[in-house]
Amino acid sequence: MEVDERTEAQRLADMGWVEWGGELIWAAEFTSGGAPYGLRVCDFDPADLRAMGLDVAEVDESGLANEESRGSGTDEIWL
Repeated sequence: MEVDERTEAQRLADMGWVEWGGELIWAAEFTSGGAPYGLRVCDFDPADLRAMGLDVAEVDESGLANEESRGSGTDEIWL
């Protein structure tokens, strides 16, 4: 019997998560230069993250859920 030895990073990548600039991003696409764009982990409600299979406590401890990156703290959408 073979044991699945994938790392946590590989598991997250399989789910569409990438680390960029010290944050986890659920990448919708990538720019031509390779930068991901999509929703950051801090944009999700903790219950939604748990439903997606993310260990919220582990993300908080890792520092990859950066609330400061939200900018001014408003929920404005920039187009």
